[in-house]
Amino acid sequence: MKPKSKTEARRELAAVFLRDASYGGLSLRSRIDAAFDAVYVLALVLIGEEAADGYAHPDPEVLWVVKAQLGESDADLSLAVRYIEHRYDYEFWIELGSEAFEAMLSLALRLQSYDELARQRDTSPKPGEGP
Repeated sequence: MKPKSKTEARRELAAVFLRDASYGGLSLRSRIDAAFDAVYVLALVLIGEEAADGYAHPDPEVLWVVKAQLGESDADLSLAVRYIEHRYDYEFWIELGSEAFEAMLSLALRLQSYDELARQRDTSPKPGEGP
């Protein structure tokens, strides 16, 4: 059995974080944490294994690389960068509340969609190739 690539393991981890972020039985803070973790892990997937291994995590630069690649909203990525800077500041995140959670979850789902599109493009038959 072939071992999973880091990219595949990161995709699976992001799916778990997204599931946790979507679970209403968790506290808002836990859901924000899970949504950010999904954002960050998917950002690592999108920049590629080699590039991702070059950072000490979590590194806000990873998010800016994704922004440059995808043209994502500064506002949403800025929120993710602020998360890194204030991760352990409970009051900061409580003040931001559910709007911050919704923005982070939305960003995670968009990054997941970008990854799915990229995988489809990479696995699609090229012109002249058989089915």
